[in-house]
Amino acid sequence: HFLSMLGFWGLFFLYPLNGIHHYIYSAIPMAAQLTAIVASFLLGLVVIIVVSNLLLSQRGFGLIPKNIALRFASMGVVFYLVVSLQGSMQADMSFSSLVHFTDFIIGHSHLAMLGFATFAGIAGIIHAWQRLPGFSLDAKILDWSYYLLVFGIWLMVLDLTLAGFVQGALWQDAAPWIDSVRASAPYWAVRSLSAIPVTLGFGLLFYGLLSSRTASATDQAVSTSGNEQNQSDTTAKGAIGSIGLSPALRMSYVAAFVCGIGFFVLSVSILGVIPLQSLQDETALLAPTASLALSPAQERGRVIYAREGCAYCHTQQVRYTESDMRRFGAPSLAWEGRQDTPHMLGTRRIGPDLARASGTRTDQWHLAHLYAPRTVVPLSVMPGYPELFEGSADRPGREALDLLAYIESLGRERELAWPEGDERARALTDDERALMSLTAEVLNAHPGRTRPLGLAPALPSGELQGSDNSGLGMQLFRDNCSGCHGDSGEGDGPASSLLSPPPVAFTEHRYRRDLLAEILWNGIHGASMPAWRDLPLEELAALADVVDSFSLVDAASTTSTLLAAGQSVYETNCAECHGDDGGGNGFAAQNLPIPIMPTDFTRERLSEAAALRALREGVAGTSMAPWGDRLNAQEMAAAVHYVRSLYREQIGDD
Repeated sequence: HFLSMLGFWGLFFLYPLNGIHHYIYSAIPMAAQLTAIVASFLLGLVVIIVVSNLLLSQRGFGLIPKNIALRFASMGVVFYLVVSLQGSMQADMSFSSLVHFTDFIIGHSHLAMLGFATFAGIAGIIHAWQRLPGFSLDAKILDWSYYLLVFGIWLMVLDLTLAGFVQGALWQDAAPWIDSVRASAPYWAVRSLSAIPVTLGFGLLFYGLLSSRTASATDQAVSTSGNEQNQSDTTAKGAIGSIGLSPALRMSYVAAFVCGIGFFVLSVSILGVIPLQSLQDETALLAPTASLALSPAQERGRVIYAREGCAYCHTQQVRYTESDMRRFGAPSLAWEGRQDTPHMLGTRRIGPDLARASGTRTDQWHLAHLYAPRTVVPLSVMPGYPELFEGSADRPGREALDLLAYIESLGRERELAWPEGDERARALTDDERALMSLTAEVLNAHPGRTRPLGLAPALPSGELQGSDNSGLGMQLFRDNCSGCHGDSGEGDGPASSLLSPPPVAFTEHRYRRDLLAEILWNGIHGASMPAWRDLPLEELAALADVVDSFSLVDAASTTSTLLAAGQSVYETNCAECHGDDGGGNGFAAQNLPIPIMPTDFTRERLSEAAALRALREGVAGTSMAPWGDRLNAQEMAAAVHYVRSLYREQIGDD
């Protein structure tokens, strides 16, 4: 009795205090986080006391194999113990940094609701059902239901737990995001299969309860057990009635009521009112003076984002952990979510975080990804949303444009205020967490975000033929590049018709290795070609080898007369953008209407056919205009020969 009272009041007091352990490493004040952490650890201890008392104080323990209701109830208690210990473990900061947003949380929540809560409810239903006059149970069917449910639930939870550990480890190792998706696939398959015994178990449960038949010997035993229990209950009630209730016992109801109200007020104050006031004060102190309100289109897009369940797979908070800061940038400050009601923080990351989505991808990339995700990300598991379009990705409907507007608003307010806004805020606060965000070197560290071409690490050298990396490079190309560039590098991938400028046909281009390194590291700024900074240098080198192997461009062969004519055409018409020496650094290059830098002919050579086509027709989606109506055939041919002659081999290239 003492342990039951200790457990009751411990749960009564501690449960309302532990909720914020789901928001460790967030912008919520650290004092509230520490309160939840301590409460969660104490709660785990109290739960052990409660469960031990429940299981070890049972009379007639041998009835568990015989009484199906008692069996469901006992397994529900075991589920409750495991769930509670999982919750306490999540309050550990190092453990939380590993498993938060992973499938571990999904397994935990399923065990709580599908396991503990459901089994407790089933036990109560069966207990009452077998005591209803005129109703019978099929004990054998219920036995099968029990075993199928137990097997299916444990299989699901163990599978998701392992998946969570794998995902968390990959995120902490800064592996490419798609690696965690690929590694999760077998676990998701097992999870889907685990639904079979769970579904069968529930089906048999309903059948066992609702099937009408003559009671078997087993049912009679169950009924007899129920009658005996009823008699025992009646006797116990009579005994209690004969003793009477003492004034102290009567006061216990009042005490429980008063304590309940008191603990509720305490919980709401400690974990709700006080942290909210702290967040509001921090927001008023650190936020930009002028708030950037959402436009009507962005507001509509936010509704669509919620309606389509985007928050089930994408979060909108960069946590104060090393792995989040390395992958996404500065942690989210409290004021960044001041307009979110309700918030879209999310609880799971199948796809990457979107708190800094603004400016990370081009509009065309987003629309192609919404319409058919696997055209641009071949290994994506995201469903397509063609219903938001009018037949194709280049004909987005109003809802697609609204959703795009909302995605592009995420993180924009802080980006517009950065870095001056962060510099001002640093002088106004001494909060350790806020300063961690305000002193971040990069606001948006997304590895796919493009940058202007410039410095990039040198790629390890290696020839594709006979290289051990040839198979790796082709696999990387298929997994990451084929959606746009095609399986053979001919620029004919499924997304090629959706993007402008269109993906490059590598068969018609030859890149110098240092330029390939810059493109892979920085992407093509202004185009849909992302950066790949999350890939190790060895893998980038393998990709570069594959791209080089696709090229069918031969060396330039021309005459001095043709070169002289071509140079004249080039200097008159092309040098202002492409530069006097063809390095893509002409005086007009930084002021083009479409901010995609001109081709650097000293490091990129086109085939004669590709160069002539670009000169005659222009390049869609760039500032390269068609010259077919301004130059005659001889002039264009001469210019092609000249620009191809500008290519310079890299020192050290074979």
